[in-house]
Amino acid sequence: MDFLREYKLLKKQHFPIAETLRFGRALGENNDINVHFEIYCLDMQSPPQERGLMIYESFSDHGRKGGDYLLTRLSDDDNIASLAAYLLASWRASVPASSRRRKIPVSLGHYHAFPSPMTPRFDAEV
Repeated sequence: MDFLREYKLLKKQHFPIAETLRFGRALGENNDINVHFEIYCLDMQSPPQERGLMIYESFSDHGRKGGDYLLTRLSDDDNIASLAAYLLASWRASVPASSRRRKIPVSLGHYHAFPSPMTPRFDAEV
């Protein structure tokens, strides 16, 4: 399945429910985590009223590999890294603790969402 083409078609059709649910499930079951993340970023760049996918819900289907992939994206530019951090938090909340393997310190001080001079910090369990 060409996920990018399918996403654009669904967006053009204003995300019909049945097709969108099938698409989300297929995307989560797909082994290409990079494609899943790219479509997530593309969807999040749309205005909220034009977003039709809750892609973060099926990202947890990638399990530990999905979490490891998201950790590598935290060093990208601020926009991509902030999307990866949000998705990582959503992934962590939906993946059983037995699938996570380590705690790492994550600093979010350079993101625009935190204008304070204090650097928020948390331990991400992945």
